[in-house]
Amino acid sequence: MIYKVCLSKKLVIFYSLLSTILGYASFVNLMNIINGTGSVISLGAFSMFGFILLPLLLFASYRNNLCTVSVNGVRIGKKMYPFKIFKFSIADYDLPIADRPIVSTFKKTYHKLVITRNSSKSNSVEQDLDIFSSDLKKLKQALSI
Repeated sequence: MIYKVCLSKKLVIFYSLLSTILGYASFVNLMNIINGTGSVISLGAFSMFGFILLPLLLFASYRNNLCTVSVNGVRIGKKMYPFKIFKFSIADYDLPIADRPIVSTFKKTYHKLVITRNSSKSNSVEQDLDIFSSDLKKLKQALSI
């Protein structure tokens, strides 16, 4: 059984929506420059951000936060955490209103994936989970928590 989930799914969805809007605006900006109706000054960072940087940011955030739960262990990005060496848990924590992200202001309880080394009982990784509740239930089931 292999279960894959992106640990920052909400962020990736936000970036994908933003990249389609900015990609379209950058394309229109570039076409205006090619047709001669736009100014050369507007070519700069806006076109480059919409065409190149934002899709790269979207791909990098997805790839670095991809969590794969398999029989052997959990892989987050390129790092592998075997079940024999590490213990996995999901911790809940509350944030005050001043510290909450703008996109989820009304959400009070947040979740964090805590990976602890069995031998030293020290936390190796604390990864914030920015996923939907259905994905959180599936992740708990896959980790057998």
